[in-house]
This record gives sequence, structure tokens and C-alpha cells, in this order.
Amino acid sequence: MIMERWDSAPIYLYHHHDGYFEGVGNDLCERLKKCQFWHSANIATALVKDANDEYEITTGLHGDIEYLYKIYCGAKFMEVWAVDYSNGKEVWILAREISFKEEKEGER
Repeated sequence: MIMERWDSAPIYLYHHHDGYFEGVGNDLCERLKKCQFWHSANIATALVKDANDEYEITTGLHGDIEYLYKIYCGAKFMEVWAVDYSNGKEVWILAREISFKEEKEGER
């Protein structure tokens, strides 16, 4: 998982198992919906501290992932990327885009 920051280098986090959207993706969605402060340090600290040691901060992308979650803190937005090996090489495909901005009255 990568958290993009407008003011500095991204923060990388790794989840030890169940990286599929049904696991990590749903967990991230629920946690991000509850976020009051969309600052990368706040989100990273909460994930590492509150998730029973399932997330850890790393120095880059982990080598054995099938899904990549990119969180854009300033935009309150997340992309979910899935890896496809069907042609014999690694190809990343954008699987989902999720916005966490609240809808204002009349925008529905």
C-alpha cells in the first residue's frame, strides 16, 4: 500500500496476509470512512497501531503482492490495482477507484 503525500515522499505499508479487496480493501475502506484527519502520518499511525500488527511501515513495495492500494490523502481517494500474470509478465491493472469525500446535499 502506498500513501501519496503532496509535501514529501510517499509512505509504504505492507499487510501480512489477505491482500485481496474482500479482506484488506474492505478493512481500509471502513477505516478511511471513519478518518477525521486525512493526513498520511495520522492514517499510517492508526493502521500500524490499531490493526493487531497486520500492517507495517516499509521502505518500498513488498515483493509478493497481488493488490496495491494507493491512498491519496489530499484528495480523500483510493485506487486499487491488481496484478495480472496471464501473459507471462507482470501487468498492473486499475481495478477500482474509491472516493471518500462526503456528498453534499443536492449532489446525488
